[in-house]
Amino acid sequence: MDAADIDFRPLSAPVSRETIRAAKVAALAGELGKSTQRQAKIDSGSCALIIGFACAGLGFVAMATVSVVLWAHVASGGGPAIFLSSVCTIAALLLAYSLYRLFLNVYAPPQWAHAARLLAFGRANGFDVIPRADASRAPGQLRRHQNMGTSWVADEVRWTQRGRAARTGVYHSYDARGGRGSSRAVIRYLSIDIDGGPQDRIFQMVAGIKAPIEQSHAAHGPKWVNVLPTKKPRLTCPPDGVSHVRAYFTDEVIEALTRLRANAHFVSGRLIAYRAAGDSLDPNLWKQMMSLVDAVDAIVPPQNV
Repeated sequence: MDAADIDFRPLSAPVSRETIRAAKVAALAGELGKSTQRQAKIDSGSCALIIGFACAGLGFVAMATVSVVLWAHVASGGGPAIFLSSVCTIAALLLAYSLYRLFLNVYAPPQWAHAARLLAFGRANGFDVIPRADASRAPGQLRRHQNMGTSWVADEVRWTQRGRAARTGVYHSYDARGGRGSSRAVIRYLSIDIDGGPQDRIFQMVAGIKAPIEQSHAAHGPKWVNVLPTKKPRLTCPPDGVSHVRAYFTDEVIEALTRLRANAHFVSGRLIAYRAAGDSLDPNLWKQMMSLVDAVDAIVPPQNV
């Protein structure tokens, strides 16, 4: 399929309640992946969640109050209640952890009207759409950028353009610790397969914007860093890859990346571009991504890479 053949009308078309209901039914049936199915079950069981939150919250308050009273009793020399105080403290901590896990399960559920439009766009063009997926489905071996957080992929879309596999999605990583240590990353990625592309080397382009990019070798997993804005695109590559980097970052690829406002690297036989999330229903964003696929399709890989 060529970019000129794409039907963008479903991205802005109004959706009926029946269409939204059909998207939920498909999600509950497991047709949109396990993560979307799980989120749909949570969304449809909102009453049970409210009861769960209320019970866990009341239990936490009760255990915390009893624990404070007992520890105050022990501190005043009122008797050997250390064991009971410890049990109540542990129970309060467990209930607090349960509240935290419940929060993570309901954090940022799919917006069904948004998902229905994206699904209609996918059906109209033969794309595979997953409204919510596990972070392990993202390319580049994405993983949690904080150990204490959670991560997922939203609006994952896969398609074939000019015979070349491409996929995009929005990677979310959230750290709920709070305070100075808390952080959140929301990143759109676009992965495009390359015929005969570099397998072990990383060729990077920083496109003059502040955005997370992967800095480390693929074998060691990614390391997220924030790069400062630059006045013009900057290419980096291993010392032995200088003769090859311009073969991949052609003028057309650099121009497409700059329009997309994305950083990118070539690794493991694909180009992976990263940028701010943007709106998955924005036709201009889709046109920019598809122009990048066209630019990558025109690359002629050098020999002996």
